Amino acid sequence: MMKEMTIAVDEDIYVELKHMIEKNAINDFLGSLMRTHLVQKKTNVARRSLQSFYGAFQDEPIPDKVEIRRRFHEKSFN
Repeated sequence: MMKEMTIAVDEDIYVELKHMIEKNAINDFLGSLMRTHLVQKKTNVARRSLQSFYGAFQDEPIPDKVEIRRRFHEKSFN
């Protein structure tokens, strides 16, 4: 479902946009541009929340499972 939205842009951007993109295609162009931006934002938010989930491995790459088991046992028995 389409929703109407009013945006304000500098005049030079508006003129260039009208010359480069057909009138009917401006909606599609701006929609795809915003969609790409929103996907990147969501990905960054998910990545940040996932990093905090890793706890002990937050500041370094996640080791393989053998290394994780070794670290777990070192903490358990020390």
